Amino acid sequence: MSKNLPYWHRESYRPNITAPSLPPIKKNFFDEHSTPLGEEGTQNTGDNSQEGKKPKIKISLVKVSYDFFYENLVDEDFKDFIEKSEAIEKENKDILNKKIKEVPCLLFEDFNTTGITGDPDIHKRKIDKKRNDFYAFWWSIFSGDKEKGKGGSVGIGRLTFAYSSNIQTFFSYSVPSDKKNGKKIFCGLSVLGKNEDKNGNSLDPFARFGVMKNDYFSPVMDDDKLKELHQGLKLTREFDEPGLSMIVPFPNQEVCSWKLMYRNIVDRYRYAIFNNQIELEINGQILNKEKIIDFVKKHLPEELNKYKKYFDFLNNVSAFNSEDFFTLKIDEHSSKFKKNFISKEELDRLSKDFDNEKLIGVKASFNIEKQDKSSFDALVKFFIKKTESNHGCDDLIRQLMPVSGERKFDQRDVHGLTIIDDQETAEFCRLSESENHKTFDAATLKEKNIYVSPSNEIRLIKNLSESF
Repeated sequence: MSKNLPYWHRESYRPNITAPSLPPIKKNFFDEHSTPLGEEGTQNTGDNSQEGKKPKIKISLVKVSYDFFYENLVDEDFKDFIEKSEAIEKENKDILNKKIKEVPCLLFEDFNTTGITGDPDIHKRKIDKKRNDFYAFWWSIFSGDKEKGKGGSVGIGRLTFAYSSNIQTFFSYSVPSDKKNGKKIFCGLSVLGKNEDKNGNSLDPFARFGVMKNDYFSPVMDDDKLKELHQGLKLTREFDEPGLSMIVPFPNQEVCSWKLMYRNIVDRYRYAIFNNQIELEINGQILNKEKIIDFVKKHLPEELNKYKKYFDFLNNVSAFNSEDFFTLKIDEHSSKFKKNFISKEELDRLSKDFDNEKLIGVKASFNIEKQDKSSFDALVKFFIKKTESNHGCDDLIRQLMPVSGERKFDQRDVHGLTIIDDQETAEFCRLSESENHKTFDAATLKEKNIYVSPSNEIRLIKNLSESF
């Protein structure tokens, strides 16, 4: 591949700088219940939706011409990077040397989103005091460089796309909705781990696909080349349509199987789907509020009764009269609900209503102090309702984010829903989230050094509905 065309680039580090930190270990992203590509991609789409528009996602598998893929996206340096990588599994190192007719590529495309904002020609973390999103996407891998109100606290989610590939590589095609704050780009990233150059200097753990521009390595922005890549990779979002397409070549079948993705996306995003906050097309099938039960019946029949009952519960929550909330004011620092927080009469009444399978709605408030001597009243709403044994199901929602590791009632006799939509409370919780947005962690929150002894408060939020 001519160096005048896009190519794979990997930097060497000078000997007198701090050794580069390595990417997170692949196994930390995956377990038997997790498909990070579907989970992380759906979360990113929700975070980056255009104002006033419902985000949509399309996940599909395409077969790309071998000749196109190798002529445009592979060079000898890249083959060498893959061969020498200690991070890529041994049986996959020869993939690029095999003669095949077509290259399988998993496409994760979103619609009604902003695309990657920021300016790839400005090599700075911030532009006019705002985060340069392109720089964070391509250069600040696992930097923790998160913008207020978006995502979790670590910033490594994009690596799930690389780890879903047998060669730990992904490509991205982005069209910004705001042309003043973004540019149409194509780029690639490969997670290669620890290596050294011929002089013994550490190599960047990542290789990038793009072009050299003004002494900086940059994404592809030439319109003719972008059209060629868009067509050759069989992207379904229109060439000029705003959004982001992620392309995963040689997807790992163990973690990218349709069956696992069906289960994972329904399990993690059932609340958003049922409430029409997001729409998906996965392997040619539409997944929205109207079709989610039919989808479950077809692909997860053993869970059909559970979801029918849970969605009935969510309908009851939607119809709940705000005047019927029980107001719970907590005046002490506590990690859980205690009986002395309400009168015996109120507790007896609520217990009787619960036993009679009435929907209980609670607004709980408590004070959180900050290091700058200010404070605010946190607000958490939660709902509980008795159900049949082993049919329990619940969600904890931080704004639009499902924090699925904090569920308490799965396979028990209670349906539950905790909603954190108050802005300051949501920010408090966001700062505690693990890198996969699944749990609230008191240690992660404490490290931010923004709040005074926040451990009890974050544990209270995690445990409130269950301890109540």
